[in-house]
Amino acid sequence: MREIVKDMEDFKGDEAEGCVTMPIRWGLQRSVRFTQILCAVVVAPLVLVTIKLLLAGWLLLSAYTFFAIIIPVGIWSLFLQQQATSTHYHKASFWLKMIMVMGVGSLIIYLLQAHA
Repeated sequence: MREIVKDMEDFKGDEAEGCVTMPIRWGLQRSVRFTQILCAVVVAPLVLVTIKLLLAGWLLLSAYTFFAIIIPVGIWSLFLQQQATSTHYHKASFWLKMIMVMGVGSLIIYLLQAHA
């Protein structure tokens, strides 16, 4: 998802240089829709894992996964389609990086909860 958004951010420059990227070949709107589908593909197993974690008694990790990863990815997916400007895609790229950092943070939560 991040690579596609980076290509959307650099759309004009890549096009001027003759690069062939997904946004250039498919267009920005189609690339956004594809990225939103990827978001759904990512979120679906996360929801299932979060439910399993919750049922297994991993309350902190399941809550963290839901509120720090699943909800932000859903919001990010909706945010992605709002504008088709380089600045907008730059912001989207930044927020996706933050979500990725939160994903890595889940490992810390796991360690804290596993050793508690």
